[in-house]
Amino acid sequence: FPLAPIEAMAAGLVPVVTRETGMSRYIEEGVNGFVVPSGQPEALARVIRRLIVNKKLRRRVGRRARDIYDVLSWKLVVDQIEGIYRK
Repeated sequence: FPLAPIEAMAAGLVPVVTRETGMSRYIEEGVNGFVVPSGQPEALARVIRRLIVNKKLRRRVGRRARDIYDVLSWKLVVDQIEGIYRK
């Protein structure tokens, strides 16, 4: 489970992840980030080009990406882990 996408999202940056990462389950395609197939650099390039060209999309998705902190803040993660240990 990579931390870099979470940190980027908390900063309002658009995450582009692969399906194989644990982050892909938190990404709504084109809403709060993008998921590309692993090993397909042309798919990654298409998403990057789209974000470069479309400033409104980049800003909108970046704003929505910040919402990840409501789900994956360190406090919430610690509370969840603590709950598991208490059980």
